[in-house]
Amino acid sequence: MLVSGALEKQEEVVAQTSPAMIGTTQRVLVQGYNEKQTMLWGKTEGNMNCEFEGDDSLIGTFVDVKITESPNFVLKGTLITE
Repeated sequence: MLVSGALEKQEEVVAQTSPAMIGTTQRVLVQGYNEKQTMLWGKTEGNMNCEFEGDDSLIGTFVDVKITESPNFVLKGTLITE
């Protein structure tokens, strides 16, 4: 029951936090490809998962990503190349 309650609380926090991130620029540490191997994946400075398009050379670096969607526990965005 304790684990279930913790998961419910986590979902509640994510539901409130993720939409507020849309339109913001987040610094992301690129860690590799997502599970489907279609997009790069990393963690924001706030420890949130983020997916975006990019190439292998970015893995292991910090990049700026503009957040465009927050459908669930993973933010989705666009790499800022300026």
